[in-house]
Amino acid sequence: MMNRQLRLRLQIITSLIILVIIRNLYFFMVKVGGFIFLLEGLVQLTLFIFISIWTVKIIWRIIKIPEWRKPNNYLTILIIPVVIAISGFESLSADENTLQSDVKIRACYEGTMNASRFYLRENGEFEDFNIGFFAHINYVSGTWKQEGDTIQLTFKSGQHNVLKDRIIIKDDFIYSVDQGTIKQTLYYVGQCKGLN
Repeated sequence: MMNRQLRLRLQIITSLIILVIIRNLYFFMVKVGGFIFLLEGLVQLTLFIFISIWTVKIIWRIIKIPEWRKPNNYLTILIIPVVIAISGFESLSADENTLQSDVKIRACYEGTMNASRFYLRENGEFEDFNIGFFAHINYVSGTWKQEGDTIQLTFKSGQHNVLKDRIIIKDDFIYSVDQGTIKQTLYYVGQCKGLN
């Protein structure tokens, strides 16, 4: 039978590993769409609460029970802030460009209750991550090809309410071309500025 100290250490370490994995799968889970962010957030919150409770429990037992004053228990407590600190470094985390072609053109839309990141990649693929009300995700992808000042989009997955099959970029804004009419999309070229 597993002793209580080992079980508690394993619960903490396993939960930390799961938290790091979930954090690094963020941009890959976006492609699932729907309410995956809401579910992800609830899982992270639950794990964080359990880790906090288990950490207080192990510290309390180290203080009260001499048999718990072992190097493995101290190491477990030290691992927690180290893992949290390391996961905060962007260079050590996966993002929307991990394992993908470089971004040639990026654009952003920031509405009142949603934000969208639009990427035209070097390899001719595009992605749009639209995160809206209650963390609902609309993921759209496909291929793109530039013909003069017009960019032709071919949608593979998802539907887009704003971007049409043809777009143009003018004055650092993206415009949609629909039946010969140019319509503003409110996407601006560049990194998101945090305007909403």
